[in-house]
Amino acid sequence: MTREVFLKPSRTMTKYSFDMSIAYYNKKETSNHTYKNVYNKVIEKVLDHIHIYTDASKTDKGVGVAAVIQ
Repeated sequence: MTREVFLKPSRTMTKYSFDMSIAYYNKKETSNHTYKNVYNKVIEKVLDHIHIYTDASKTDKGVGVAAVIQ
């Protein structure tokens, strides 16, 4: 699945896409090996793009958020 988001007015439109294909795999039922294979297939297609990785978690004690841009 790929999602496209436009963040600027149409006269200066920049196209952003997000590959969410790995989200189709259930964490509890998918091995690390499978995740790595799917990830590598996605990355092979977009080597010349900017990669942005995000993660977040929430507990009773607080919230944590991270983002990495490569």
